[in-house]
Amino acid sequence: KSDPKQIVQRLQPLADGAGPWQPSALELTALAQLKAGDKKAAHDAYRRLADDLSAPRGMRTRAAEMVAALATSP
Repeated sequence: KSDPKQIVQRLQPLADGAGPWQPSALELTALAQLKAGDKKAAHDAYRRLADDLSAPRGMRTRAAEMVAALATSP
């Protein structure tokens, strides 16, 4: 198994960049953060993705749904 924190670190250059892989890296980062138990960081990553008009619409929709789900979870 991969360590979620290592995954976040490895994806950081792509997630923080502005290239074509940034939306995918943000989504994978948020998933790894959830797996690591960091709901706030995952919420923030999903929010960034949901607000990114250059990201694919389906990805933005999924991210918005996750933002809503994380906002209502304890």
